[in-house]
Amino acid sequence: MKKNKNPTLSDYIIKNQHAWDTEAWDYQQEHAEDLPLDRFIWAAAPNTDETDLKILGDFRGKKILELGCGAAQCSIWLAKRGGDCVGIDISIEQLKYAKILQRKAGVEFPLIHGNAEYMPFFEDNHFDIVFFCFRCCRIC
Repeated sequence: MKKNKNPTLSDYIIKNQHAWDTEAWDYQQEHAEDLPLDRFIWAAAPNTDETDLKILGDFRGKKILELGCGAAQCSIWLAKRGGDCVGIDISIEQLKYAKILQRKAGVEFPLIHGNAEYMPFFEDNHFDIVFFCFRCCRIC
């Protein structure tokens, strides 16, 4: 896991990071049904399956960045089907959970601990697809 050493995190980002680090494991357990590894569900809502909607188009072989990936369930789904994924999240605890899910799914891709508002470690036009899969939660 790469770690972002950004010395200028704002107060709201620090609070958000702390909240997610505190709640990550409970959140993942509580929402396990809504966050499956065998489906890509947009916003954890009914009738939002990527298989049906095809919002990302043909992603096989494309470089994909998931912003706010949490435990990276969507990127894991994409990687199992040929996507070249990278996940970034502010919560180190969510990323630890993502590593467990990667092992369970038999895939591996970079997970970066960082702030999606500050990403100097990627060159312009590095990714073909960048997405954020909004998840409703009590923390947000």
